[in-house]
Amino acid sequence: MVDSTPNPLSFPNADGDQRPLPEIVAAGKPDEPGNPGWDAFPLAYHDVEGNRYYAVQDWLIGVAHTPNARTFWEKLKRRLKKAKVELSPSWVQLPHTVSNGKKYDMDHATAEGLYIITQRMDAETGLRDRVLRFLAKAGVIVDEARTDPDGLLAQVVGKNPERAVELVLEHYRREGKPDEWVASRILGIRTRKWFTQAFQQSLSFTPGSPLFGQITNTMRLGIWKRKTGTLKAQMHLKENDSLRDHMPAIALNYEMLAENVSALALANKKGLKFDEADAIVREKSELVGRQADEMGRSLNIDIMTGKPLIDAGDSES
Repeated sequence: MVDSTPNPLSFPNADGDQRPLPEIVAAGKPDEPGNPGWDAFPLAYHDVEGNRYYAVQDWLIGVAHTPNARTFWEKLKRRLKKAKVELSPSWVQLPHTVSNGKKYDMDHATAEGLYIITQRMDAETGLRDRVLRFLAKAGVIVDEARTDPDGLLAQVVGKNPERAVELVLEHYRREGKPDEWVASRILGIRTRKWFTQAFQQSLSFTPGSPLFGQITNTMRLGIWKRKTGTLKAQMHLKENDSLRDHMPAIALNYEMLAENVSALALANKKGLKFDEADAIVREKSELVGRQADEMGRSLNIDIMTGKPLIDAGDSES
């Protein structure tokens, strides 16, 4: 987990810049003939379960130029609620260090969430229009396809879903993935969205980001008898790597089945405690896991990693 991001003062014009767009915006934009720039500003973030969440108040101070980011944000949240704009799970509460050195739990949002927040500011607010023009020119959808294909399809807001699918398809083809793998990956993204919605709506409270990670671990323990961290270690992946981007197509299909049947089981449930929803997901995932285990033995492979069974790692309960 990272508390803050460095903000170099140069504004990159090269298409090869791999930083997420919010960090490019926060790095500052120099003046150009007929096109005024803006100063760099601090933008803290946390990396949680492979997602990057930015401090909303940092963004508001830098973009909205508001003297009271907390009050500005409370008013903007009411506007979003009135407009029925759904940001969850695009924002969560995470620790943030303020100017006096103290830490408080404060709202953080994904890059997509920051874009929606900026759209909802009044037209003449601070850098609002200039930042939106930059984001539109840079291509928010293209940025999401580059850095977060799951988020692109799962959090499409006011965009063309067919174009989003095309961009994700192009992204994976450039990485050399075969079309049959890409088809499973895209279907899995959509199934994941349905599963997380069903999970969230079944609960008696609004879950934070860590609970989405926990329910994913429950699903994987049910199928593979291993948590996400164990699987990444066995596949020699980094902490922030997307596990699904490195899974065989057959493993993607089993996870998609587990999330599908879990979503069906949760669809008509309301007011559940987390442990109750967790038990439902584990039961359905274990049913899928027994089938996956039998199929793996018939093929003599660990379906999750693609390795021969003799090399499969120890299970984890």
